[in-house]
Amino acid sequence: MRVSPSMIVAALTLSACFQAPVQDPLTSTTTTTGGTDGSAASSTSGSASTGTSGTNLSTGTIGTSTATSTSATSSTSSTGSTSSATTFSATASAGSTAAASSSSGTTGSTGMSTTTGSTADLTCLGQELIPTPVAGVANLTLNFKDAIAGSRIVGATVDLCAVGVSSCDATTRDTTGTTDAQGTVSLPVVTMGQAYFGYVHLTGSSAALDTFAYLPPIAADVTQDVSTVSATDVNLLGVFMTGRTIDVATHGIVDGIVVDCSANAITGATVTTSSTDSSTDVSYFSGGFPSPSTTTTDASGNFFAINVPAEPNLDVTYFSDSSQATPVAKFNVQVAAGALTTILGGPNQ
Repeated sequence: MRVSPSMIVAALTLSACFQAPVQDPLTSTTTTTGGTDGSAASSTSGSASTGTSGTNLSTGTIGTSTATSTSATSSTSSTGSTSSATTFSATASAGSTAAASSSSGTTGSTGMSTTTGSTADLTCLGQELIPTPVAGVANLTLNFKDAIAGSRIVGATVDLCAVGVSSCDATTRDTTGTTDAQGTVSLPVVTMGQAYFGYVHLTGSSAALDTFAYLPPIAADVTQDVSTVSATDVNLLGVFMTGRTIDVATHGIVDGIVVDCSANAITGATVTTSSTDSSTDVSYFSGGFPSPSTTTTDASGNFFAINVPAEPNLDVTYFSDSSQATPVAKFNVQVAAGALTTILGGPNQ
């Protein structure tokens, strides 16, 4: 890929801003309602520090920052079941939002609690992290932004489909909506007393690649920030990926964040895919930059995979460390040429 002077200037501009990102209003609060006892439980993200404007490539999926919210009460109810599903917020310019819950470990630059693979909270493995669903309809509110520019994705079609539906479109979707001037769309989700496992497909935007966003289980009203990327963002990513050619003509991109049972980003985690394409490359971040030589996640827990072939059933597996002895989560997702697939779920989801 040819690196133009404008791309280098853009990269240097981002570099100058990495250390002091500003809080974005969209990620100051992420709310999940509903608890195991049927009463409403509310959770918000922790307080956020602010700084000068900037974008931090190390704090979210493909250059996005992350806010995490869990139940404001203990993550385990008196019956031993999980009291609230974990939700993940990802936007472009809020690098300083904090997690509502924390466990042992250090705190990364985003304010999200982090932990290493050896101290990660894996106590939930083998259990379902799903709250008691509401008996009727849950409201899913999604805020779409460009991961690098931070601009809202306006006028895009957003279709909601159940996991397992191989093509989410007008013939298979459960519901649909269009993003407004703030990049927001609200979708009714029929739960019928059961958690809804699904994903959304964003299309029809000249400002973003088509995006498949795999959601945590939906059991109550929830607000979720979703970052996507444009063709320009992909070119910028290529500046950092020395020696790599990023093909979005016939391949797709997959990204996500590796967290433990307490929603702490895991430092030193690794990710594998079932792709047999030799050009597929799973990469991580180092020092705030995408790094082709880094072999595990940094404090942000983020990864991205480039040159993933289009297929309806790609397995993506998270491991707590480089030994890959302990799978933290496994997802089956679809990948399309010229599209982004972003994974927003955690363990046992």
